[in-house]
Amino acid sequence: MSDSLRETTVSEIVDNQPLSRFQIGTLLMCGFVAVLDGFDTQSIGFLAPAIAESLKVPLESFAPVFVAGLLGLMCGAGVLGPVADRWGRKWTIVLSTLVFGLFSFLTAYTSCCCSASSRGSGSAAPCRTSWR
Repeated sequence: MSDSLRETTVSEIVDNQPLSRFQIGTLLMCGFVAVLDGFDTQSIGFLAPAIAESLKVPLESFAPVFVAGLLGLMCGAGVLGPVADRWGRKWTIVLSTLVFGLFSFLTAYTSCCCSASSRGSGSAAPCRTSWR
């Protein structure tokens, strides 16, 4: 076999092609999911003092809100991380984003102080960080 006939791998072919509009759109949507995932967790830290002052409640009463958000992230990562390993990350991210959106919508109608939107948001993080 001569040196001019070299095997080309799929990785080399993919790496040498420019990004398509579909790939750029996919990257932007994944980035948007990452921003929403982080915003949900971080926003309560900035808003809690103002909400506590407005409602005339002690800031310590927001502990269940912080715990609910982090517990939702932990449960989502622990449960749906292995689901993503078994059935694929794409459908797990789609499902987690839909669940996150649904519970974010339902948070407006809840009567307790715990945020319902943390359900679903935790499952996007392990899928995003372990994407192959």
